Amino acid sequence: LAFGYEILVESLLAHPITVTLRDQLPTSRHELVKVKGEELQPEPTERTELGLVTWELRLEPAATQTIRIGFVVEHPREITVTGLP
Repeated sequence: LAFGYEILVESLLAHPITVTLRDQLPTSRHELVKVKGEELQPEPTERTELGLVTWELRLEPAATQTIRIGFVVEHPREITVTGLP
């Protein structure tokens, strides 16, 4: 199963700003359920083993920045996976 989403950050301020964006990638607690092929655009500033990702984004006035996140979940048919987008 392939999943992906985008986060759009927009500055409505009249001056440059730095925005800290944090998200968490899915992780599996079951040995037969695998999360693979993570795509993060742009690359995060920080990433932990628990799947926490952080971006420090510098936005000019009226600028936008799109964060793209994608991943694949592999699991046997007999296992029900919950909590996915």
